[in-house]
Amino acid sequence: MAESALADDLTVGNGTTLTAPVATATASNGTAGNITTQVGSIVRLNEPGAVATLNSNNNIDHSGLFEALAPSGGIGVHVLGGFAGNFTAQGGAGSIINVTGSGPGNYGLLLDGASAFTGNITFQPGSAIIVYGENSVGVSIDALHRPVFRTAWIA
Repeated sequence: MAESALADDLTVGNGTTLTAPVATATASNGTAGNITTQVGSIVRLNEPGAVATLNSNNNIDHSGLFEALAPSGGIGVHVLGGFAGNFTAQGGAGSIINVTGSGPGNYGLLLDGASAFTGNITFQPGSAIIVYGENSVGVSIDALHRPVFRTAWIA
């Protein structure tokens, strides 16, 4: 009888800085799992692309800093349709998504894909999305999503 594969979750701890993107499909040891960033953690990317990607049936629980530093094409969080999961930016922890490029095509959070995404995308009060650049977007919903934001505070 075959055993089911167990998820390899990734936790980015307080005081840890990662300089490569993270994705739920390859969270830890190349297998799918949940991603948790703790207060005081940083995931930073200097090249175009997503800092964090939700691309499996898992969750991202964000309490640290996601930072995209590319001049253009930076994405803080990329959620792909066709999966079920949750993205939560913890407000009490002061989670931040910071996309600093001055060029076009920057996104704080991008939800796209040909299929629906099932789950919650939650930005709790106290969390922040900071996006710079021409024609850049804080939150872009370019795929079907069930349910649409349960709670959203965008100022």
